[in-house]
Amino acid sequence: MTSLSSIVDVQIDKLTKVPTRVGFGTILIMDENTVQAADDVEIYENLEDILSAGFVVTDEAYLAARAAFSQSPRPEKVVIARREIAEAMATAIARVNEIDSDWYFLISTSRVEADILSAGATIEAMLKTYFYETDEADSKDLAHATDTTSIFAQMKIYERSVGIYTKTANLDSYPAAAWCGRLGPKDPGSVTWKFKSLSGVTPDDELNSTERANVLGKNANLYLTVAGQAITMEGTSGTGEFIDIVRGIDWLTRRIKEDVYFMLINEDKVPYTDKGGDALGLQVKGPLDEAVAVGLLAGGDEAPVVTVPLVADIPQIQRAAREFGDIEFEGRLAGAVHKVIVRGRVTV
Repeated sequence: MTSLSSIVDVQIDKLTKVPTRVGFGTILIMDENTVQAADDVEIYENLEDILSAGFVVTDEAYLAARAAFSQSPRPEKVVIARREIAEAMATAIARVNEIDSDWYFLISTSRVEADILSAGATIEAMLKTYFYETDEADSKDLAHATDTTSIFAQMKIYERSVGIYTKTANLDSYPAAAWCGRLGPKDPGSVTWKFKSLSGVTPDDELNSTERANVLGKNANLYLTVAGQAITMEGTSGTGEFIDIVRGIDWLTRRIKEDVYFMLINEDKVPYTDKGGDALGLQVKGPLDEAVAVGLLAGGDEAPVVTVPLVADIPQIQRAAREFGDIEFEGRLAGAVHKVIVRGRVTV
């Protein structure tokens, strides 16, 4: 099968099999269950359906799904896939993605270090993200400036992996799945992943200031009570990039590819003229305007600008090959406010 990238080459980020618009909010739960057949990748719309399939309330897959479905808003569905006993994590992810690629958030019920590291490496090469939690002592005890061996320290090379520390007693509440369930229904790029309260998840308020600094310094996340409100902190992936930016750029990449491709296949032909180039530029502009509307990109005077080259300025070898390039755009991420500084003075 010919790759879409060979026809529409958008250079924002790397791309493999990708989710649909709906799939950008879908959670895949990877579990060594014995309920489903080896190659089954099942969609569940509620907890009752999961129980009807043969799971019980103590099963890890059920607990992860419960965490997601307990949020408000909550996802419309979760996907549960069976990982074979002793199957390598990378193999399981690739196999499941071949069966059904319409998901974006990976949640694994395994907390084994080797599995976490393998999942991080595998997801990094995909247009998806991996969310995990750990109660590993070193992740909170070792100083972030010198730590190279804890799970969080080793996962700092991965932009698409998001770790959250939680104490052992909270593992069954699956804070990572709850977090994805809470924000997955939101448009990509429209919401910061910091400051969010999670239903059914107990904050780890027993951590002291040094432990908190060690976790956050490794670009991992916490669920803590601040001024009487339990919130997520800081909303970053392993490299320190904000989750909303990673997900938003993934979504924008896919939308531009789709819009340009659909124009190419729905028109009798797009002429290799300045008029044809302008038409292609409009297909790039559409998703950018949508990104402004949801809050991923800044608008107004800072709205994205698309630049389409004149045909006369495109090298003849490209024109002969019917390759139109390079269409470029520039925009600014809208970002989000995570800290406010106020200075004042009062007098009498």
